Amino acid sequence: MGHEKVLTRLELDAQAHKMLTRAGLAAESVPGKGQIVYLRSTANLSTGGTATDVTDVIHPDNREMAERAVRAIGLDVEAWTSCRRTSLRAIARSAAASAR
Repeated sequence: MGHEKVLTRLELDAQAHKMLTRAGLAAESVPGKGQIVYLRSTANLSTGGTATDVTDVIHPDNREMAERAVRAIGLDVEAWTSCRRTSLRAIARSAAASAR
């Protein structure tokens, strides 16, 4: 499945070429030191993303909200997918501040 490996080999397909073009790069380009180059617009485990346990660092309100949602739909496990740094703040507070 690809989930048991930290590194998953990615094909240099149309999506990867599109992402390279957006970054002003080509398949032959050598990224600069420290430059991050994304080859996918998603971070799914099956497409090369990685899973990081952030249970102890996300805001407690966010963790509680996720746990309630998981219990409400009857799941045994939960996964919190977020690419935002705001996971460290309460989502409800972030949403309220954005609405102002």
